[in-house]
Amino acid sequence: MSGTSSRAGQAPTDEEIEVLLRQTPARNEKPSSLVGTTLLCRRKPSSHEMSNKIASLNVKLSGTANYPEWVTSLKLYLRITEINEEYDAWDITTGDYTKPTSAAKKWEKANDFILLTILKNCEDNVRSRIGTFELAKGVFEELKKAYEGKTATEFYSLLDSITNIPYDDRKSTIEEHISHFEGT
Repeated sequence: MSGTSSRAGQAPTDEEIEVLLRQTPARNEKPSSLVGTTLLCRRKPSSHEMSNKIASLNVKLSGTANYPEWVTSLKLYLRITEINEEYDAWDITTGDYTKPTSAAKKWEKANDFILLTILKNCEDNVRSRIGTFELAKGVFEELKKAYEGKTATEFYSLLDSITNIPYDDRKSTIEEHISHFEGT
């Protein structure tokens, strides 16, 4: 996926993602000797079909404030989207299904589809953070680390520990108290 942007080291824009999608072959051409013969085979999806398959989620990730809604939408979309019959997109995203030694090409296509889906559904400020990643799992972990908020329980536990640090000016200086406070 790296090297897809015309701006080295930066994430592709929406327009560049659309160009990438259009570069896929439209379909396998039938040899002229088979014209008029009905073939039962799977064809590659056209670039238009692939473009339509990469959905615009109901929300673009912009930061911590909308991460919970975005990740829920992404998870649902990837769980219901069949990239191919062998790989579950969400399992690839979370790293539960890693690149196999055999059939690696199919896995790579699934990984690229997930990367394009994530990139298409992030605002520019977020996209710049993940543009150089080549694995969906790495992108997902980076976004989770950056934008997943703490749970309410963790927040109130931290608040409780901070507010219960006693200060007695007879036993410590204000600098020592602040130092202890910062260590919490």
